[in-house]
Amino acid sequence: MGELVGEILRFGLVGAANTALGLGITSALDLGLHINPQIANAIGYAAGMVLSYVMSRVFVFRRAPGAELTAPKFVAALAVAFAVNQVVLLMAGKALGPAQLMHFVAQVLAMASYTVVNFVLCRFWVFRQTKINPA
Repeated sequence: MGELVGEILRFGLVGAANTALGLGITSALDLGLHINPQIANAIGYAAGMVLSYVMSRVFVFRRAPGAELTAPKFVAALAVAFAVNQVVLLMAGKALGPAQLMHFVAQVLAMASYTVVNFVLCRFWVFRQTKINPA
């Protein structure tokens, strides 16, 4: 149980770092260099994905099977988590109604579903190989 709690805490730290990096890059490109907002967002998101993958592999789950095995699984896990996010957003939006506050609640529920699905897929599928020693 202690291992699971540690993974959850490390996953949260990596999520915060991922968010900070993505937002920083997106803001620098969009606001600082005046690059198209969609392109800036995509670059920031891609940088966050790379950081998230590397940190999940060596810090969160502390497992290091080859990238040729885990990288495609990681991308697939993100796609599944995003799909679940979208379904939850749609369903919650319909169930909660059109009020602005309810839109926010639906977004929070969708984000939470993404995080939980991503963690579960990464822990039990993407990075379920042999452990490496923590630094």
